[in-house]
Formats: sequence, structure tokens, C-alpha cells
Amino acid sequence: MRRLSAPSCPAVQRPAAAVAVRGHYGPTCPLRPLRQRSTWLTFLPATHTVFDVARTVTHLIYTGALTRHPNLRIILPHAGGAVPALAWRISAFAAQPALTPGAHLSPESVMAQLRGLYYDVALGANPHSLSALLELADPGHLLFGTDHPFSPEPLITANSRGLADYPGFSDHTPRAIAADNALPLFPQLAARLAPLTG
Repeated sequence: MRRLSAPSCPAVQRPAAAVAVRGHYGPTCPLRPLRQRSTWLTFLPATHTVFDVARTVTHLIYTGALTRHPNLRIILPHAGGAVPALAWRISAFAAQPALTPGAHLSPESVMAQLRGLYYDVALGANPHSLSALLELADPGHLLFGTDHPFSPEPLITANSRGLADYPGFSDHTPRAIAADNALPLFPQLAARLAPLTG
């Protein structure tokens, strides 16, 4: 697997590619049911992946990958993981050129890049995550996600219910997140669905 920041990455060679970024436990993490894992491994899905998403986004921004490939549409899982909570901190380092040599970014440009990303709401459709995410991203950049097959069905059901019940949405926002927001990212799918949706 190549990093998205690598010029030879196939995803960045295609214009307007939509790329889903996913946190990862690492190549040596056993994929066993939670009840068979050690206590430490049990907490990996709850904490590690959300910070891994933030590290990945920070890497893409500060290596210039998002600037070099402005048509690349990045989809972050889990309502952006820790990104909404860390957005100010991630952007503030752009004002410290000694810490980010060669980046040529400003806090404002970093925030604009964070706002330009897409965020699936898998395991993030709750008041805490959604309110932080909506401070950063437009509702048109939120996408439905389930985290299947990694998340158990009760969590997926609770997440879907949280999306439907969130009081901060307008009436049409849950439908847009569930389907409409994704169509511009996947034009071939949109074309195939057009006869069905009128």
C-alpha cells in the first residue's frame, strides 16, 4: 500500500478521485472477536483509530499532498475521528514555520483544507461528535457510513438512530447524509441511479 502523499500513488493519478481513508491498528494486530482480545486491544477501536485519522490528515496537509492534488476528495471515517476536536491545533502549527519547514501554509489554509474534506458519520452520529463536526464542516460534506464489518450491529443501529434523532439538523439533512451528499463524489453511481430517482 502506498501513502497518498506519494506521487506514485495510483489514487492521486486519477482526476477527481474519491478516496476513503481509514485508521488502522497495524499489521500485527490480531483480528479476533473483542471478547478474545486483551484489555489493551479492546480499546483500540474506541481510541486508536480516531487519532490515526487525525495523524493521517495532518500528514496529508503538511506534506502538501492535498495542495498538490486539489481534486482529490478525501473521505474520513468516524465523523473525522479526532479531527474536529483538534482542528484548531492542527491549523495553528502552520503559523510556526520552524515546526513545519517547507509547508508554506497558514492556519487559514489548513482550516480550509479540513473544511474541504468529506466525513462519514460511522460511529459518530451522536450529539458530541456531530456538534464538533458541524463547527468544522458543512452538512453537505457529511456522508453516511456504518463501519461494517468492523462494528457490531447494535452500534450500527444506535448510530443510525443517532443520525435520525440529531436535533441540530434541518429536516432534509439526514436524507442528504444518507444518500444525496455522496452522489457528486461518485458520478458513475449517480448516473446509474438517475433513472431510479427521477
